[in-house]
Amino acid sequence: MVEGVRLRSPAFERNRGPILEVLRRVWGGESPRRILEIASGPGEHACWFASALPQVEWQPTERDAPQVASIDAWRRHLGVGNVLPARRLDVAEEPWAVEAGVWDGALAVNFVHMVDEATLRAALRGLARALRPGGSLVLYECFTFEGGHLSASNAAFDARLRANTPGRVYAWEEVLGWAREVGFGCPELIHLPSNNQGVVLRRGQA
Repeated sequence: MVEGVRLRSPAFERNRGPILEVLRRVWGGESPRRILEIASGPGEHACWFASALPQVEWQPTERDAPQVASIDAWRRHLGVGNVLPARRLDVAEEPWAVEAGVWDGALAVNFVHMVDEATLRAALRGLARALRPGGSLVLYECFTFEGGHLSASNAAFDARLRANTPGRVYAWEEVLGWAREVGFGCPELIHLPSNNQGVVLRRGQA
């Protein structure tokens, strides 16, 4: 078998530690958990987090074939046994080709700001269907708050996104509103380095 190319994420080294601390806080107990990651990227995050959380069964997903192949290449290269083979998932294609109502948790890292509103809202609907009642959704993102950016660098980042991608830096208030519309609640906002936030939302909890 020819192994796929192991692609790399430029942000992996600098954001993996803060994200892992959030995941340990949410999923760090001894009970086994099934975690669905959307937009997993090259696969470095999936392997790193799963290695640090050995009680978790990690399901990475991606839309594009090169990323799916990269995830599996990293999984084989590092020998991480609790990372499942990557599955193709386009979050904008509903219904999703993953099991509904069975996942204990879900993760999206640097996903929200890369997509347009319609795709983001489709992803929230899909995540609500995928998670079991009480399951937790964790986001790693940057947001505006009460109409303002947290820093000049975030404002510049937003301008680049608007010029070059379908996405933008979304307002925390609007994302929370869309999440609540599909059944997420009990929001927890964790401020992280570089003006980023960890967000924890519970399915089916007000």
